[in-house]
Amino acid sequence: MSSLVLIDSSAWLFALGDNSVSSIRNKITYLLEQNLAATTSPILFELLSGIKNKFDEQRLKEYLLTLHIFPLQPEEWIEAADWTRSLRMDGLKIKTIDSLIAYKAIKHNLVLLHADMDLDRIAQKTPLRVESYVSRVRKEYL
Repeated sequence: MSSLVLIDSSAWLFALGDNSVSSIRNKITYLLEQNLAATTSPILFELLSGIKNKFDEQRLKEYLLTLHIFPLQPEEWIEAADWTRSLRMDGLKIKTIDSLIAYKAIKHNLVLLHADMDLDRIAQKTPLRVESYVSRVRKEYL
């Protein structure tokens, strides 16, 4: 059986948004069909806090709650903070939300599907496994 894939909000935005990228949309569709799509608390927060109307909010909530969910447990906040601090002390500029997502992917041995250059930088310095769509997005939009 294939392993679960944590889908970052950056990938969701390019799959569902106005600037849809077919390769990302197709990959997420495949993961959903195979029941291999996962999410975590920070991703849910990012996606749901950006919704502009109640209809889309309710639909997205129902949709996201069908995924494999990996919530951050109380002790994981402390572990993630320690991990993030050590990365920052080693010179890696890292956003808190990206750090939480990367930490969770590493902890549960999930591949992180994304379109965010910051997550590629984290993957270069940690055991984070990624499926990056950064170059595809840049080709289409830059």
